[in-house]
Amino acid sequence: MKCPSHPEMDADFRCALCAREVCAKCVEDRAGQWVCRDCLARAQQPGAAESPEQGAQGPPEPAPPPQQPQPPTPPPPYTPSPPPAKASGVAIASLVCGIFGLVCCCDPLGIRILADIAAVVLGLIALYSQAPEPVRAASRPYAIAGIVLGGLGMILFVLAVAGLLALGGLAGLQEQLERLQREMR
Repeated sequence: MKCPSHPEMDADFRCALCAREVCAKCVEDRAGQWVCRDCLARAQQPGAAESPEQGAQGPPEPAPPPQQPQPPTPPPPYTPSPPPAKASGVAIASLVCGIFGLVCCCDPLGIRILADIAAVVLGLIALYSQAPEPVRAASRPYAIAGIVLGGLGMILFVLAVAGLLALGGLAGLQEQLERLQREMR
């Protein structure tokens, strides 16, 4: 069927108020219903009485105003990450004492064993300190290295002393053997 207002166009829509078939140029969407322009014009006239074709529905409600698009939310402000925590001086001192104890292997005054003991003690103090967690986490590798090097230095010191005592005992044993050989002749 053709549109009554535009005979060259097919009538593809039916008015929800008057049930007349019209083309796409003659119809508008009002509140989800297709309404012809003639019914819209009658509904907009002041004092227009309700026509029998409109039924009890009345004039169509105006379309709600188009919603404005919401502006995009801005990204959160840049907050730089805090600088990494630095290791405590006690943990670093533990590491230095441990290295010193291993390097000074030929000291005659016994400073080496004091450095090894200091490395272990300072390392334990750094591990079990009441510093904030980031500082303790940064200090942990230095403290553990100081404890290990100090312990290794003490073990080497004990082995060296045991070796010297064994050599001294062997020297005394050798003297006794020589004396026994002389007596037997």
